[in-house]
Amino acid sequence: MKSLNADLNKLKAEEIKIQTELNHFNRIPSQFKTIEVVSHMIRYMKRGEAQNIEEALYFWKMDETKHSAGK
Repeated sequence: MKSLNADLNKLKAEEIKIQTELNHFNRIPSQFKTIEVVSHMIRYMKRGEAQNIEEALYFWKMDETKHSAGK
């Protein structure tokens, strides 16, 4: 149990560090500066679907619209 708590604390510390770094990135609107959204944006760029951050954010918004519409 101690080991799991230590690992959880390490993960929380890493999450805080990543979020702090994301907050300094000006090209992403503040409401989208979450690890989840940025992870999706990175995937779009790695797969070649998006060439820059703006395109990746556009695709993420489109996917979210589809999911919220129940498609």
